[in-house]
Amino acid sequence: MEMSLIKDLSEIRKEFPVLDKVVYLDNAATSLTPEPVLKELIEYNRNYRANIERGVHHLSKIATHRYKDAHLKVAELLGAEEEEIVFLKNTTEAINTVARGLDIKKGENIVCSSMSHHSNILPWQRIRDQKDINLKFANPKKGTVDEKEIKKLINEDTKLVAISHASNVTGSLNPIKSISNYCEEKGAYFLIDAAQTAAHTPIDVSEIRCDFLCASGHKMLAPTGTGLLYVKKEHYDELEPLSLGGGHVREVTLSNYSTKDGYEGLEAGTPNIGGGIALGKAADYLREIGLNKIRDHEKKLTNYLLRQLTEINEIEVVYPEVERVGVVSFYIEEIDAHTLAQLLDQENVIVRSGDHCSQPLLRQLGYDKLVRVSLSFYNTLEDINKLIGSMEDILRG
Repeated sequence: MEMSLIKDLSEIRKEFPVLDKVVYLDNAATSLTPEPVLKELIEYNRNYRANIERGVHHLSKIATHRYKDAHLKVAELLGAEEEEIVFLKNTTEAINTVARGLDIKKGENIVCSSMSHHSNILPWQRIRDQKDINLKFANPKKGTVDEKEIKKLINEDTKLVAISHASNVTGSLNPIKSISNYCEEKGAYFLIDAAQTAAHTPIDVSEIRCDFLCASGHKMLAPTGTGLLYVKKEHYDELEPLSLGGGHVREVTLSNYSTKDGYEGLEAGTPNIGGGIALGKAADYLREIGLNKIRDHEKKLTNYLLRQLTEINEIEVVYPEVERVGVVSFYIEEIDAHTLAQLLDQENVIVRSGDHCSQPLLRQLGYDKLVRVSLSFYNTLEDINKLIGSMEDILRG
């Protein structure tokens, strides 16, 4: 099976030195960071470390320019405009910013999915309890959000629909374009949790026509503590900032205050400047390889992985037939998930085990823990063969 969709994959892998030591298959939790992105972070801290928008000296000007430019780079990755990208810590903070910032009134309803990550459930539960709103959950059907059910749940009282682009447990892709159409028909906001897709498949927010989109930098080659929130620009006036303080202030008196427009109005305090600049570099890195090539490469790897897993009698793959990104979870009755992950770790094969921050979904599926394999563009057939060979050795015991 020839894997040549990404040019110079062997050269790309050299920019991730840890790949010489391990088979890294935990990308749904945290991606690796390539040398060019690390260098960008070091460059900021070594040569022009300064606060942004606060000084007239040349270091502050350089930092400010490159931090703003990073917003543009991420915007270009997502088909957005520079002013529509807010830098935050992660997907969790991005979702909470929307949940706490929107004026959601008593009697309105929010629609989510029971297959979501906890970060796309808990914020809405808190708003439900604080404001006495209705919170509705669409259950999965054959591994994805059921379009018919979601359509029934959305009505004129729906304030917002919050759905994951892809499940972090099964990798299954949800019908976000159809959901966007339903939201437009009823005048509801549409929020997409793109934590599992932003670095793996092309996304164009103008084509999807979502109102908000959230993603984590640490899942898309950037440092931890970086993330993004896309806000359609006409919604900025409708979204209160999660925090108030320095940096995003336009004017303050002892009786009142006003904040800046655009993303600056939602980025209070000194941000993770170096991390944001590195996130911009990560966006450049992904665009240089090409999201279409990344998607195709990972799809071939995923199909190969599924074929190999389903040939092992002891393995029960969760939704093997569903259209997905490179995330596959499975269950082995004879071996506890954590035990298997630890045994694989002894073979330098890195996978994830547990409930994957999706306890409601696992309960519905009838599992308490699963082993998850998640791929990225720097993975190879050899990585999968190493995983399969190690598991076969473990099962033979």
